[in-house]
Amino acid sequence: MNEAQFQNTVIDLAQTLGWRVHVERPARKKDGTWVTPIQGDPGFPDLLMIRLRDGRCVVAEIKSEKGRLSELQAEWLCAFGDAGVKYYVWRPQDLGPTVEESVIMEVLR
Repeated sequence: MNEAQFQNTVIDLAQTLGWRVHVERPARKKDGTWVTPIQGDPGFPDLLMIRLRDGRCVVAEIKSEKGRLSELQAEWLCAFGDAGVKYYVWRPQDLGPTVEESVIMEVLR
């Protein structure tokens, strides 16, 4: 499972469980390069999720099994943690043998 497929799986799961999800997607420019237009500091986590029914907020950085966290991504995650927001770095292995038994499900349930 590549990173994009994994991220889509997490988004679908979160939305099924009642989370509101924000994600920024890159776009391909006419010259074929990819860009994610932002205003602000780079490295923001892949997913910002809020569930109103229990007042929870979670941020997650989505990585492939071998993907590495950048310094800017780590700084953002630490900032969220300092603000009292739960943060995670999730990889496909975190889906577990079944989604129902997964680390991700445990957090989003």
